Amino acid sequence: MASSGRLNLGESLGYELVTIVVGKEKRKFAVHKQLICESVAYFRGAFSAAGFKESQDCSMDMPEDEPGVFEYFLHWLYRGTVPEAKTLADFDQLLDVYIFAEKLCVNELASKAIDAIQAISKSDDFDKFPDCTMKHADTIWKSTSPTSPLRKWCIHALVYGAWDFEASKEKKMKKKKAFLLDMAELGTLWELFKDHRDLYVSFFAQVQKHSVENPPEFQFEEENWDDCYFHRHSEGEVCHLTASEVEKSEDSEDEVEN
Repeated sequence: MASSGRLNLGESLGYELVTIVVGKEKRKFAVHKQLICESVAYFRGAFSAAGFKESQDCSMDMPEDEPGVFEYFLHWLYRGTVPEAKTLADFDQLLDVYIFAEKLCVNELASKAIDAIQAISKSDDFDKFPDCTMKHADTIWKSTSPTSPLRKWCIHALVYGAWDFEASKEKKMKKKKAFLLDMAELGTLWELFKDHRDLYVSFFAQVQKHSVENPPEFQFEEENWDDCYFHRHSEGEVCHLTASEVEKSEDSEDEVEN
């Protein structure tokens, strides 16, 4: 059900329910067992393995996760989509949804979460774009793998935020070589770099790719990036964007035939 497709609801959902207890407040969610197990290997292993407490009780505790994030997960599980951000709080939630998806190794959910973040560039609900703050970057670095596409997005955001565009324009006009980063911003980032050496390395590796003639691109502008630039796909896995285009094409062909 998470992936788009023409499925019989009874066949895809099943009839047995399991309970997921989320967060410190122990909020309970009833979910179709067949759907969640077929969609996510993490739950399949817990609810299908004989001898596991979850399998016997048809219940799982997830105390370290947030109910709001799990609601996004359920939206994706049952509808195959991730809601776009309408507020700054939604942006924060989407970052957490990505981290949750990566923890469960659900590439499609992670990719759709980052797509929803990118879609902020087309939204009329924001007076200004959200910042990738020190807190965001710290959380991302503590909660994701070294090869996480969300780390890549974060690095682009930090480099863009630290770039001195006014100085860059001036130096381009005068054709001078000079330091192109905002010193005050760098001073702030130093507190982050002290705790995450690999972030420091990644940041300056990205900085070196830019110049007066080639300044960094804004992380929210979708047209700046290839469709899958911030995605992760397993070998043989088809991106949901490609699958959607194929499905639209098939629907068009069906309409022509009819």
